[in-house]
Amino acid sequence: MRELTTLMCVWIALLSMSVPRARAADEPPLKVQLEVPAAGQPSGAEGSLGFVSGRVFAADERPKLDLIFLLDVSGSTQDSSGIDVDGDGEVSGSGKLMSRLFGGSSGGDSILAAELAAVRALLARLDSRTTRVGVVIFSGDGGGQDALVEVPLTDDYRQVERGLDEIALVPPAGGTNMYAGLRLAALELSGGSSAVSPRRKGAQRYILLLTDGEPTLPAQSGRREPVARVLKISRSIAKRGIKIDSFAIGARATQRPEAPREASSLTGGTYVAVDEIAELANRVEGVRFVDVAGLEIRNRTLDAPAACQLLEPDGRFSALIPMKPGANDLLLVARSTTGKEARHERELRFESDAPLESQLDERQRVDLLRLRALCTQNERRLEIESGEDASRRRLEIEPEPERKP
Repeated sequence: MRELTTLMCVWIALLSMSVPRARAADEPPLKVQLEVPAAGQPSGAEGSLGFVSGRVFAADERPKLDLIFLLDVSGSTQDSSGIDVDGDGEVSGSGKLMSRLFGGSSGGDSILAAELAAVRALLARLDSRTTRVGVVIFSGDGGGQDALVEVPLTDDYRQVERGLDEIALVPPAGGTNMYAGLRLAALELSGGSSAVSPRRKGAQRYILLLTDGEPTLPAQSGRREPVARVLKISRSIAKRGIKIDSFAIGARATQRPEAPREASSLTGGTYVAVDEIAELANRVEGVRFVDVAGLEIRNRTLDAPAACQLLEPDGRFSALIPMKPGANDLLLVARSTTGKEARHERELRFESDAPLESQLDERQRVDLLRLRALCTQNERRLEIESGEDASRRRLEIEPEPERKP
């Protein structure tokens, strides 16, 4: 009997050890897809640099994303964020409406303004060709409609911008019914009969939650009920294959983070505590909807890396790469957070007089402008670093002046 028990323990231990390896093996490999230049087309020239663009995605999935921004508009979000969100040179609290909104809010520098500015920053980096975006807001009075679809899922980002402007025009009020917000956002992504947005097959589905506090509603059964409701709906959302990325904003949210943190954990999403609201836009922009830890782009003919490159949250990338006239051997290597690699090789023909912008669509032209600015910054940094190194070398070789007795 003792021997049998020992064998059973060994078998259970081996089984438990094999689970993580099986999960790692089951993770889909990445795929790198080069879209610009198209096959047989020369790389467009930006001086001595060639432009390339494409995307990285999980090989067993289509590169499509449906994303709901779920925004907390409860009364506390009218408080001052403590930063100059609207760029007017002053830090104000809640109050006057702005005639021209930057990030928007019922107060130009409120927490709600910071939320909207962060949404706009991420929106500018998404690709409407593959990514639909919607907006759901939530607050709560315990008796009415505590969540509202402000913008149904759409690939028209101008409609999303208008929706953000409209949110900014209504002063925040009420409690925090996070449960109602999550429930409605999941309904929109699932495309049920009562949803405003139609379901899109094959798309990855995410809820990006921004909140400045713990849930306070519904609370008929006591203070614990709001959190319990959030955890319950999060388990249901996980079963639908939807992930929740949560951002807890400021001291109120980060000191009691159980609801947003567990919502992300239960659904396989990411929880981010943002203690300094000034970091919110950068932290939201840093979200990843594709498991890509890094992307290396290199011209093997010249043995030269990209002069500057962009890797977006949805897996889209673009780069300006040193090239020589004629054939160039390009290598792209994407790495996942688990260490898996995807490689793509392409021989590109570079012509210094090849038109560039005529090859690009509107989204790619925006990427090109950002790359130009990034390359300029890189060049200036190198100049500064080179100047500092030269000054340091001069100091090192200058003889110490003789001291007079």
